[in-house]
Amino acid sequence: MKLYKGDCLEEMKQIPDGSVDMVMTDPPYGTTQNKWDSIIPLEPMWEQLKRVIKHNGAIVMTSQSLFTAQIQVSSPFYRYSIVWEKTKAGGFLNANRMPLQAQRANSGL
Repeated sequence: MKLYKGDCLEEMKQIPDGSVDMVMTDPPYGTTQNKWDSIIPLEPMWEQLKRVIKHNGAIVMTSQSLFTAQIQVSSPFYRYSIVWEKTKAGGFLNANRMPLQAQRANSGL
């Protein structure tokens, strides 16, 4: 297994075509005002993922809220969703204005 750390659109350029069995990623959802939480351009990401993934490879992305819909609508190879039932709800910093989150969507591509 090889892990990459960095801007995915830049790092994926180093990966040979059709060489990846599985991509598991948790990209920024754009749900906070943190600088790092900006949605990456999806079209260039799909192009790179299509290029590097093997014919029978798997791509799994975690997401939430409207970002889940963006992934499903924009992906040329979206197939199914998996729901991750968390053992401990999250989002406690926003508990005074919204429910805690006990699930996370995972898109199988």
